[in-house]
Amino acid sequence: MQSFSSCELNAIESALASTYDVPCTIKRPNGTQGSLGYQSNTPPPTPIATLYVGVKQPSASILALYADQVAAQITAQIRMPPDTDVQQQDLLVMGDQTLTVQVLLEPQSYNFELNVLASKVQGQVQNGG
Repeated sequence: MQSFSSCELNAIESALASTYDVPCTIKRPNGTQGSLGYQSNTPPPTPIATLYVGVKQPSASILALYADQVAAQITAQIRMPPDTDVQQQDLLVMGDQTLTVQVLLEPQSYNFELNVLASKVQGQVQNGG
C-alpha cells in the first residue's frame, strides 16, 4: 500500500475538516452507571470539547452491522477530526438535538477522521411536535 507524506495527510485532514459544518459540544456523563443507565442524582454531564462536525445518514449496511446497539433508534453517523476525545455514551449536543454515542467506528485503513454512530436521546421532542 502506498503511504502518504505528512504534508499530504495534513492536506487531506484539512479538506475533510472544511466539510464539518455543524457546531457540536461533547459532554461526558458523570457518576456510576446502574442497570437503568446513569442515576438521576449524578451531577450534570461535563463538557469535554466544542467543535464542528459533519452529520450524515449511516448506510443500511452500517445500521445492519450495529443493529444490536442502535436498534430502532433514530441514528446518525457523525464525522469529526481523528484526534477528538469521544467515548461511548458521550452526549453530542448540536443545536436543539442531543445524541448519545453508541458506536465508535473503526477505520479499515487510514484514519483521516473519526466516525461514530449516535442516537437520539430517549424522550427528546423534535421541533414542531
